[in-house]
Amino acid sequence: MLGLTSDMRFRLYVPPCDMRKGINGLEALVANDMQEQPTSGAVYVFLNRKGDRIKLLRWEPGGYVMYCKMLETGRFRIPNRQATEHRKVAINYAQLAMLIEGLDFEKTKQNRRYLPPKPVDNFRGKTR
Repeated sequence: MLGLTSDMRFRLYVPPCDMRKGINGLEALVANDMQEQPTSGAVYVFLNRKGDRIKLLRWEPGGYVMYCKMLETGRFRIPNRQATEHRKVAINYAQLAMLIEGLDFEKTKQNRRYLPPKPVDNFRGKTR
């Protein structure tokens, strides 16, 4: 079962992907084009050229899990493929959720969140 949580790592494959590829083909893209270990536990995200199909690939103990979605109408908001020279982009859980729901995560702004202060080393009076 493909259960996605916010503590997972997500990698978006930037070039358009041939959606005829199955698990073995996507695994080869991860290993060869993205230069990553497919069994690392990260979730790899692939989009086609038209933007109406998305595939997610993840290694779980015992084998690969692949999630596929094809839209009847509309398109996924494809990130600007010309803006990056890289073949992969790290995204977070919120960005993946926005991508799947059709929102443009490149135009959204993250609100500031509370970050606890760094602990102070009383002996030296410096932050760790």
